[in-house]
Amino acid sequence: MIFENDILKTITRSFNRSPNQKNKLLESDAEIIQLREDEYLAVTVDSIVEEIASGLYTDPYLIGWMTVVASISDLVAVGAKPLGILLIENIPSNYPAEKLQLIQKGIHEACCEYGTFVLGGDTNSSCELQMGATAIGIIEGEKFISRMGCQEKDLLMISNPMGIGMGFALTQLLYKQYNIPYLPKPNLIYGQLIKKYATSCIDTSDGFIPAICNLIELNNMGFAISKEFNYLIDKQVIKIAQKAEIPNWFFLAGPHGEFELVFTIPSSKLDEFLTEANKTDWTPIIIGTVIKKPELHCINKGKNIILDGFTITNLFGESGGDPKTYIEALIKLNQLWKLQ
Repeated sequence: MIFENDILKTITRSFNRSPNQKNKLLESDAEIIQLREDEYLAVTVDSIVEEIASGLYTDPYLIGWMTVVASISDLVAVGAKPLGILLIENIPSNYPAEKLQLIQKGIHEACCEYGTFVLGGDTNSSCELQMGATAIGIIEGEKFISRMGCQEKDLLMISNPMGIGMGFALTQLLYKQYNIPYLPKPNLIYGQLIKKYATSCIDTSDGFIPAICNLIELNNMGFAISKEFNYLIDKQVIKIAQKAEIPNWFFLAGPHGEFELVFTIPSSKLDEFLTEANKTDWTPIIIGTVIKKPELHCINKGKNIILDGFTITNLFGESGGDPKTYIEALIKLNQLWKLQ
C-alpha cells in the first residue's frame, strides 16, 4: 500500500467526479475528459514547492524549467499534445529581480521546447517562492493510455536509463562533492508511440520504484525484472554510486525522479513498436515482464529476490521528509536485505 495514495483517497472522498471523466482516481498521470467520440482533454497540475523549500532546486532557471516540465511530463505519459499551461507564481516581495528574470526564461524556453504557450495564470506575494502550473493537452483518436491495463506476460519497458533524478537530489542535498547535470526533457514522441502500443504507462517523476509500485497497486499485477540493477541505471549515476560508496539501487528508490516513462507492451506488438521507435532514434529498453502475483521480483548478484517496493516507496514520508534521515533508513534496509 502506498501511503500517499491513501491520503489522496481520503482527501477526494467527498468530491463528485465528472461523468465525462474517463479515468478514476490515481488511474492516470493526467485527468482525461472526453470531449467528442474520438477526442479527449488531458489536464494536470503540479507544483514546485517542496523542491524549492528543501533546497533541492536553487537555480532559478531550473525552477522555471521544472515548473513547466513537471506537468508536461504527465501529458506525455497519457499520449497528449500540449495546448498550453496556466502558471501560479507566488513571489516574495524582496525576491531578486535577476533571479525572477531567470525563472521566466526557464518557463519560456521550456514552453518553446514543447511548442506550447503560457495561457495565463495567477501571481501573488508570499513569504517563500512557490511555483506551479496546470498543463492542458489534447488526445486525438479512440485510444488514450493510462496506468491501468497491463496483462500477464506483457513486457515491462523503460524509455531510458533511470536514476538521474535521485542522483541529482542526493548530490544536491547530501553528497555535494559530486555533481549530476539535471534538466529533464520528457519526449512527446515517446508518449505518442506508447499510446498506440502500450497497455499501461506512468512517468517516473517520483522515481522508478514508486512508479512500479503504483502500477502494482492499481493493476493488482506484479513485475519480474530480469536485469541487474546496474542495467537499469544511467552510467553517470553508477559512477557517483561507486565514488560515494552508495548502493546503486538507492537511485531507483525515489522520491525524486527523472521524468522518464515506465510502460508495458504486449509481446505481439514489440517488433512493430521497436521499428517505429527506431525511426525516431529512440531505443526503449526491455527490463522484464508482467506477472500475475502483485510482487516485485528483481535480480541481485545473479539471484532472484522479491523486493519490498512499497516499504521503499513509503520510506521518505516515514522519514519525515528529511534527506539525511531518509538515506540512513535506506542504508538500514540495505543491511537488512543484504542487497549489495
